Amino acid sequence: MNEQMIRLYSAAKTLQGINGPSAIAKLMNVSPQTVNNWEDRGISNDGLLKAQESVGCDAIWLRDGTGKMSHNSSDAVIDEIIELIALYQQSTSRGREMILDLARNSAKLGVVRWARNTGN
Repeated sequence: MNEQMIRLYSAAKTLQGINGPSAIAKLMNVSPQTVNNWEDRGISNDGLLKAQESVGCDAIWLRDGTGKMSHNSSDAVIDEIIELIALYQQSTSRGREMILDLARNSAKLGVVRWARNTGN
C-alpha cells in the first residue's frame, strides 16, 4: 500500500474516527475506486487537498510525511504572528528591518504556493 494512504487511514481514524476505504470515500466525496487507485499509485494533488478539507489532515504531511498530521492553519498562524510581534518588539532597528523583510518574503512565497495549488 502507498505510504500516503497509510497516513490518510491513520489521519481519518485519529481525526474523524472513521476506518476503511468506503468510509474515507464517503467522507471525501470520491468513489471507492478512486480510493483503491490511491492505494496503488498514491494520492493525487486534488485528493491531497480534499483530504485536508474533509479529514482535517495537513496536505503536505499527507504527501510526504513532514510537518504535523493535523491541519489547523489558523491556530498555527496566530501563534507565529504572536512570536513574530514579540521578537519585533525586542529587536534593534536593523533586526526589525530583517523581520519585516522576512515577513514580506514569506507572504510572497505564500501567494506563489497558493497560486500553484489553485492553478492561478
